[in-house]
Amino acid sequence: MAEVRQVSKLDKTGYGMGNLAFAIVFQCISGFFYFFSTAVLKLSPAIVGLAVSLSVVWDAVTDPVMGYISDYTKSARFGRRHLYLIIGAVGTALANYLLWTINPADSAGFKLFLAIAYMLFCKTFITVYTTPYNALGAELSGDYNERTSIQAVKTGFFIIGFLFPTIAGMLLFFRPVPGYPVGQLNPAAYSSMGLASSAITLVFAAICYIATRSYIPKLPKPPAEKGSVKGLYTAMFNAMKIRDFRNIAVGYLFVSISSALLSVVGLHVMTYTYRLSNKEIALVFGVLFGVAVLSQPLWTLISARKEKKYAVVTAVLIGILGAFGFIPTVFLRVFPAVNFYLLIIVGAVLGFSTGGCLSIPYSMLADTIDVDELRTGTRKEGVFYGTVTFMYKLSQSVVVLALGIIMGAIGFNAELAEQPHGVGTAIGLILPIGSLVAFSFSYLFFRHCSLNREKIKDIQRQIDIKKRQ
Repeated sequence: MAEVRQVSKLDKTGYGMGNLAFAIVFQCISGFFYFFSTAVLKLSPAIVGLAVSLSVVWDAVTDPVMGYISDYTKSARFGRRHLYLIIGAVGTALANYLLWTINPADSAGFKLFLAIAYMLFCKTFITVYTTPYNALGAELSGDYNERTSIQAVKTGFFIIGFLFPTIAGMLLFFRPVPGYPVGQLNPAAYSSMGLASSAITLVFAAICYIATRSYIPKLPKPPAEKGSVKGLYTAMFNAMKIRDFRNIAVGYLFVSISSALLSVVGLHVMTYTYRLSNKEIALVFGVLFGVAVLSQPLWTLISARKEKKYAVVTAVLIGILGAFGFIPTVFLRVFPAVNFYLLIIVGAVLGFSTGGCLSIPYSMLADTIDVDELRTGTRKEGVFYGTVTFMYKLSQSVVVLALGIIMGAIGFNAELAEQPHGVGTAIGLILPIGSLVAFSFSYLFFRHCSLNREKIKDIQRQIDIKKRQ
């Protein structure tokens, strides 16, 4: 069992900063690559959607494998997780920079080849970093409420990592320049963003490593038996046998679909549906992500007083409300002054929902690992978190592919700086309708979770008794 300990605020913050190292690259790719490929590199939306989808499938497949490898890693110096923080961060930073240096003047075939190659390298190193990183967060403490606090800090830095490409991108890199009045169409801006985000990744990954390395001797040890391919499938199967794990994993899967919609077509919606300036786009996304960060202490308090299930279900219901509120803004965009303030309000509501939907499920997943330890006698945080990311990334690959097809079907033309009114409306409706469906399914699964504070305490007591025997 993970030791029931309180983690100092300094160490908790240092660990959380490691999530920013991943999030900044993740958001660069999620928020800008599809736009960069279609509007700047002039590649077909359907082909780009297929390429990104394949990279996400590869990313998903490697997650549980990497989790299993880290679970069974034996190193007195680096423990089970820390060596992969170093390897993953360096590889991610390099691949991310190269991804944004593709020359728009090259042939379409060569551009597509480079995009796929760099994307696969980047996704692979992201997996090497993030799967052990997520598992480490579940190991730092076995305390029911402390797990939520750790995940809240981690989520806060994840969202801050989202803010840098979105806000800094709009205000610093994508400013209008001669020849590019729409700054996000300037190819040079992307290489600058890539260099800055990769540098930040290296710095914050190093902070995480330094802040948590003292915990290595105290963390759970690798299982005594040797790892094997059969063992990986057995561990994944054991995880899926736990009813609460299934509900949390699938519920989080649908929450992530909503996030994927925003990441993939959010910039298209702001640019082509609402025709916002770079500063207005920065403000809308800044409010959304800023509220998500600021909401973390409140979601932690709600989880402590009302249980985690109550908190996550509330967050999902607020998300449904925000998605409903998004629909009128698509049709009211003919009144720019009024509509912009409506977007700010809707962004704040969705940001508050996002804050709970992203942090609480990861804390709930740590509790299900206790259930598995009681059954099997070992802790496999890497497999559990790898399995969750495997599931939601596979679903995201389907979403990305579907969005590529939909964008082509509705008549989106990357050659046009302004899309026809009907195309702008169709692009805008993708977000609220897709989010409504995703949040609704998420609600159905989260509401059937049964673990609570007393059940986890009882499970941990039983684990301690078994260890003494």
